[in-house]
Amino acid sequence: LLILVALFLVMRYLLYRPRTGTSLYAIGRSRTIAASMGIKTTRASMKAYVLAALCAAVTGLLLASRMRVGDPTCGANYGMDSIAATVIGGTSLAGGTGLLSGTVAGAFLIGMLSNVMNNLNVNQFYQYVMKGALLIAAMVVYSISDRLEVRRRAS
Repeated sequence: LLILVALFLVMRYLLYRPRTGTSLYAIGRSRTIAASMGIKTTRASMKAYVLAALCAAVTGLLLASRMRVGDPTCGANYGMDSIAATVIGGTSLAGGTGLLSGTVAGAFLIGMLSNVMNNLNVNQFYQYVMKGALLIAAMVVYSISDRLEVRRRAS
């Protein structure tokens, strides 16, 4: 939990304070518009990849220390969980929108859902089905809310 809080604070600073975060949000929305505004898109993309690699490295170290083994396939099941947590937290997969706190809240929700289903001895297949249904529902809700927002702004 302490590592999570420390990473949250570092990422929050990087995304909301310096030009790096603004650049990342801008290139996520539209790379060409960001370039026309004077943002060095290649440099910002490299920073995004480096940050993602650092987060993946920390995650791998924490998972390996938790499992007490260096198995390269032990984190393979977390791909859908991470995507679902991100979408449920309100981050657009198209880029440019989303909050770090929403993603953390989505991760807590997916973690609690997994914990409850494991405690109830729900089959792994049905856990994937449930998470997939939740992911689809979140994407439909955000799609509808985006359309309503566009209509509201038009009128």
